[in-house]
Amino acid sequence: TTKGCLLAGSTHAQRAAMSLGGGAYFEERNAKEGVPYDAASLPDMSAVFGPSKAEKEAQAEEEKKKEEPLPKVPPLPMTVDAAYEFLGIAPPDRGSLEKLKMRFRKMSLKWHPDKNIRRPEAAAEVFKAVNAAYHTLTTNNFDYKRWSESFTIPPMQSLEDV
Repeated sequence: TTKGCLLAGSTHAQRAAMSLGGGAYFEERNAKEGVPYDAASLPDMSAVFGPSKAEKEAQAEEEKKKEEPLPKVPPLPMTVDAAYEFLGIAPPDRGSLEKLKMRFRKMSLKWHPDKNIRRPEAAAEVFKAVNAAYHTLTTNNFDYKRWSESFTIPPMQSLEDV
């Protein structure tokens, strides 16, 4: 073949350079183009490897500052009005079981202690209050004292557990 004839008298390094499409070594090509080799012309490695350890720590500090404040937990046992207010259900929607379930599920996921690793004790208090508010609104003759003695926070489930 013609390619074999062109490469017959070449050294291995020259053949490799030609096969890369250059025909010249890296230094020779840069000298011809007038581009000096320096680190400033190299690509940004943080785009390839991700942020450095110091940058990750700075991001974690910023996230800590941005954490959403905990909602104010009403005194327990809750009244019906306090439960609706704590769950964030507007007065026109207070008779809707669908809205109640939606807000309960949303707040339960948001304030579960397994999702709030930096402040699990505070999140557990809010999570318990969310459950108390839901049971206050959905259970006839809800006995808070008996419920609070038996309530335990279940662990988060993954799809593998189901």
